[in-house]
Amino acid sequence: MYLQGVKVDDMIVEFGSINSQNFASLSDIGTLVHRSVGNVVTVKVKREGRNVQLALIPGPWSGRGLLGCNIIPIDNIDR
Repeated sequence: MYLQGVKVDDMIVEFGSINSQNFASLSDIGTLVHRSVGNVVTVKVKREGRNVQLALIPGPWSGRGLLGCNIIPIDNIDR
């Protein structure tokens, strides 16, 4: 199932080919995003206890970056 858009509090489990086994830093995601402009990137998130698969297409928008959102490491989240 594909849904549009990352939502606040989504926890990214897999971003394209990047997952917990090969993730080194957020710059890995940045590199993948820049190489994927205009192409679909499959993103798996945990949302409200469910696994959800998204299809994102990186590209220019009115803000910074190519995703339309900010991604931060989980250890930077205040809970």
